[in-house]
Amino acid sequence: MKYKDVKPNLGVLEVLGASLLHGVDATKMKFHPHLQHKNFHRIIYNFPHAGFHGRETNPDVIMMHRNLVRGFLWNARSMLSPDGEVHINHKFTAPYHSWGIADIALECQLVLVGLDDFKIEHYPGYENKRGSGSRCDKPFPLGDCRTFIFKLRPVTAIFLKMESRKLHAPFHPGTMGRAKSTKEIEKKCDERAIGRNFCTRHVSASISKRSRA
Repeated sequence: MKYKDVKPNLGVLEVLGASLLHGVDATKMKFHPHLQHKNFHRIIYNFPHAGFHGRETNPDVIMMHRNLVRGFLWNARSMLSPDGEVHINHKFTAPYHSWGIADIALECQLVLVGLDDFKIEHYPGYENKRGSGSRCDKPFPLGDCRTFIFKLRPVTAIFLKMESRKLHAPFHPGTMGRAKSTKEIEKKCDERAIGRNFCTRHVSASISKRSRA
């Protein structure tokens, strides 16, 4: 058994009414039979790590960590309620800051809305563990850490970016021409009744349908 306190900890969680799932792949969790079609207000990932495959400064190892975070965020995005948040607790020192978590989130249509100091006292009973190897049950030094807080990227932001490309589109006779300003683009958004209360998965779903056509 990797963790000596796992049984009493699981017992406490069951008493508190928590649903316990094992063997869940963070990069495929939206397909889990117990998680499909469910939305959450908070999805938290404490110190994501793809495992020990060499020095943490190795570019290939960093890429493995980035791919893990990307897979997690793509899944978490579609599992959020409209006002929900994804929290990732992560080291803020070298080489971990080079993962570029905020940039990865943008790829996944999530925006950074908060970057707070990680305070372990906000997680009563939590103890960080190495998770792998002969010292898997031992803690690792935390040092300077942050809580990255993400929310769904507003559809209007995506639509504005798409419409802005028309600023440089060629003029075609018989059409209304190209957009002349950001205000005009915003007006188009209003006319099409695209509000900030729609989450980005509606856009991604429509794009996915068109790509399959």
